[in-house]
Amino acid sequence: MFVTCLYAKSYREISECAFPGLNLLLCYFYNVHSGNDLRSFNFTDIMEQFTLTEDIRVYYIQAVSFPEGVVAAHEKLHAMYPFDTARRCFGVSRPEHGKIDYKAAAEELVPGEYAKHGLPSLIIRKGTYQCIAIKDFRKNIPAISYAFTDLIVQKGIDPQTYCVEWYQGMNDVLCMVRMMD
Repeated sequence: MFVTCLYAKSYREISECAFPGLNLLLCYFYNVHSGNDLRSFNFTDIMEQFTLTEDIRVYYIQAVSFPEGVVAAHEKLHAMYPFDTARRCFGVSRPEHGKIDYKAAAEELVPGEYAKHGLPSLIIRKGTYQCIAIKDFRKNIPAISYAFTDLIVQKGIDPQTYCVEWYQGMNDVLCMVRMMD
């Protein structure tokens, strides 16, 4: 469940929009009149833990560059098969050799459907993840970066983890970083 906060006066007011009992809640805001944006929003106020109970094998297209090549990688991957709400889709990234290594990824619904194209695969490991949910991410794509900036500095994260974007339909994303076992 998500709530959108419009016309908040401060970032404290944004974080206070969270109602007790609502899970994975992001109060999302951009006020063009005041010039505020999410760069100074404290995402740790809305972080949740999520347990992934099974490993997920995903097949991926490597982005040529980051962030410029991200959309093209997703388009190439999704051109292979039509959108299906049953298919879990991801963005998977981490620093490699001083650059962000980004992969647009999806799981197979039918065994071999991506493998037959010769796509490489990786495993999103089961375990406990710190996460931040972002509703309507297309309206503020930089919110994903800001969320991961806060997630990767949390104590106890797995140093070998990926930053995982788990797309929830066409408009929402769950930003996740795995914790150590």
